Order: sequence, then structure tokens, then C-alpha cells
Amino acid sequence: MSRQLFVLAMLACSLAIAVPGKIAIASGDQSHSHSHAQAHGELRNVPDGSVVPSIKLEAIADASDGYNLHLVVENFTFSPARIGEHSEAVEGHAHLYVNDVKIGRVYNTWVHLPSKLLKPGNNQIRVSLNDNTHRAWAHDGKAIEAVIMLTGTQASEGHGPIIVTEAWSRPGMPNRPAAVYLKLSNNSGHADQLIGVSSPMFDSAELHTTKVEGDVAKMSPVDAIEVPSNVDVELAPGGFHIMLFGAAHLTKEGDRFPLTLTLENAGDVGVEVEVMKGGHGGHDHGSHSGHSNN
Repeated sequence: MSRQLFVLAMLACSLAIAVPGKIAIASGDQSHSHSHAQAHGELRNVPDGSVVPSIKLEAIADASDGYNLHLVVENFTFSPARIGEHSEAVEGHAHLYVNDVKIGRVYNTWVHLPSKLLKPGNNQIRVSLNDNTHRAWAHDGKAIEAVIMLTGTQASEGHGPIIVTEAWSRPGMPNRPAAVYLKLSNNSGHADQLIGVSSPMFDSAELHTTKVEGDVAKMSPVDAIEVPSNVDVELAPGGFHIMLFGAAHLTKEGDRFPLTLTLENAGDVGVEVEVMKGGHGGHDHGSHSGHSNN
């Protein structure tokens, strides 16, 4: 058994792990490959007439070790005192997974992730909302969960974590490239720069910027995007962004696809891109001359 899986197994079997003043993770079953948060193989649709809950993950580099993970939850109540009981209310707990290995249950909105749980490089952190009997809450047959990618680093490397959040793209259009927007948080204490990007869903990818000349916005490729230390860098409509060419198939609203960012110091960092309509700002690549999937 690898060192990482040993640590995960020991953590899952512990009675509780407390983060002072914030949260405890209760013990839970050690499980693998719980696709779409089906912790016990069942989904439970939110009852008709109830407000559908939502969850979003945010991560902050801990000053001592690893990350502090924040569960931003709406329209959901944590109910540790009623574990195992049936309830019509939209309540329960969350299940926490690191790289598809279940760590345990979460009964509040903060949890500490020590660095020993993270392998060097990309790590997928997934949290699902579950009812008191461990069934995953779902809407329209899809589990209500959130994913964030975190970077695990070795102490000898001298570089701390790069966090990628809020990655999104609009639904695909025939013979048109796709634009991706996201936020990069550099908590490493070292300046870095984004120097490359790739996705198995697309033939090629480029880093781009937007410049306004007169009343015309022109998009052009750049070699790198600076990511200063302790600063959030937003790739957003009207500014820096990622262009993807040659889609394997057209994406539609609700889809997700993988994207790998390459940073000069931190190396490769993975993220899942969510496909959604609209978005903030009016970034139109219709005038992006010379760019076609043909």
C-alpha cells in the first residue's frame, strides 16, 4: 500500500479530527471511486417544492500546513444529531473525498486538509451533500457536489500551493474556439507565471489577452501570464483568458472537462472547467480573426 493510501486509511478510521474553532470530520467508510458522490450507491432527489441546495469550495493555504477548505453552502442544514434518521428536510452532512478516496463526513463549513493527504502535483478535492442516511442529494438526477483542484508540493521544492478556482466556459459553437476563464491564487511566497495550458478535449490551446484600440477589442496570444506572490489573478472576459481549438465534440451547458495549467515554478495544476451560459462581461470571440476549428 502506498504511503498516501495508508495515511488516508488511518485518517478515515480515526474517531474524529478537529480543527480548533471550525469543524470536525467524523469517521466514515473508506471507499474508492465514488463517482458522482454516490457514497452508498443511491441518489435522493430534492423533494418537489423544496429549494435546491448548492455548494461551492474555496481553499486557503494554511500558515502551518496544507489547506483550509471552506464549504460555501446555501439552502442546506447540517444535522449531526440526526444521523441515520429519515427526514423530509433538506439536511444532513457532506462527504469529503481526496482523489476519489473517501476521507469521512463533514458536519460544518470548514475543514483542514493536511499536506500529508495530498500527493505532489494535482489533487482532486470533491465534496458531496448527503442526507442523514448517507444518500447523496441530487437535482434532476445529478448529485449536488463541488470539486476543486489543489496542488500538493514537497517541502524540498521551496514552492507553496497554487489554487485554481471558478473555471468556466460558454457552451461550444460549431467551428469556433472556446474561451476559458478562471482565477489563480498564488499563496507560495514566490512569484510565478502561467506558461502553458492543455486539455485532452481539444487539439491545442493558447494564452490570450484583450487589448482595446479605439472602440475595437482585439485578442492576441501571449507567451505567459504573470502570477505574483500572494495575489489573485483573474482570467476574465475582456482581459487575459485561455483559448481552446479543435474540440473533440461541442460542449453544452452543465458539461465539465479537464484542463491542465503549466506554471513555471509550480508545474502542472489541474482543474475542471464548468460549461455555463452567459457569464460575467461580454467577451465575444466573433471578431477574433483567424481563429476557427476548421
